[in-house]
Amino acid sequence: MADALKAHRHFLQTSAWAAFQIALGKQVIERSGVGWHYLAVLETPAGFGSRVHRRLYVPYGPTCTSEEALGEALEDLLEEAKRLSVSYVRVEPMVLNGAKLDMRRYGGQKKIRSYQPDRTLLIDLTQDEVQLIKNLSSTNRNLWNTYKAKGIKILKSYDQKNMPAFLAMMHTMAGRTGIIVHDDDYFLKMAATLFPIKAAGLVFVEHDGKPIVTAMFYDNPDNGTRYYAYAGSHDEARKLQANSPLVTFLILDSKKQGFKTFDLYGVAPEGDTSHSWAGHSKFKRSFGGVDHEYLGTWEIPADRLKYSLAKLSRRLKK
Repeated sequence: MADALKAHRHFLQTSAWAAFQIALGKQVIERSGVGWHYLAVLETPAGFGSRVHRRLYVPYGPTCTSEEALGEALEDLLEEAKRLSVSYVRVEPMVLNGAKLDMRRYGGQKKIRSYQPDRTLLIDLTQDEVQLIKNLSSTNRNLWNTYKAKGIKILKSYDQKNMPAFLAMMHTMAGRTGIIVHDDDYFLKMAATLFPIKAAGLVFVEHDGKPIVTAMFYDNPDNGTRYYAYAGSHDEARKLQANSPLVTFLILDSKKQGFKTFDLYGVAPEGDTSHSWAGHSKFKRSFGGVDHEYLGTWEIPADRLKYSLAKLSRRLKK
């Protein structure tokens, strides 16, 4: 049963992710039972009211074989929360039988904004390469077939020395789009922890010897999935449409490395043009794949008074 669960855990529930969280200075709690497993991170947000905001966060977990197993996992998690004197637990359950559960049965309160994406796009890599290319939009196929003629090179790297180029493109993109990205120290510790064990890596598009597009990916051999995690670019990449061949390269390289699934890591619901991710989701859908929906982010009080104060503090902050 433990091996079956390991083969279905999201990357954020792996030992590699635990090592990265520890490198960030966080406490990690990992527990398993019959039909369930979770990796929880003790989080203490800084600032006023930090004591009432202390929580255990289980990203894309617990992983459970059934609703009964989920109930046991949540019971164990709440016991850990009380032992650590935290206000609440934040969970994003993965139930392998695909049950559409109402987490309110367990005292859960749904977060309007999920912390990890509650919908993603999965590409089946068991198809042959010819079919994977056929699944691309006609524009993407053309860009893939012609990128070398434009003087573009695509490189994959696990070398931490490439992080300054990655960070520069993340900053450029953030300045152009207004999105909020992690600070440099977060990414540098991620690279220091995950690159040596090849649990994460970088891909670059170079033009005239200069990196103009980049992406960071996660690899999880246990569940056979590569995740398209972060992407950044300099302004000149838009003219060359260099983002498209980078993603195609990652998909085809994933297949060559023996992965079974490529996870594009977060999309808006199809047809929802008002969603803040609508534009980027349209780009992701141009590579094929099928939607997969999660249960979303839920919070369960461990101490109802502290949790009420935490919610009040969040409302006042807004």
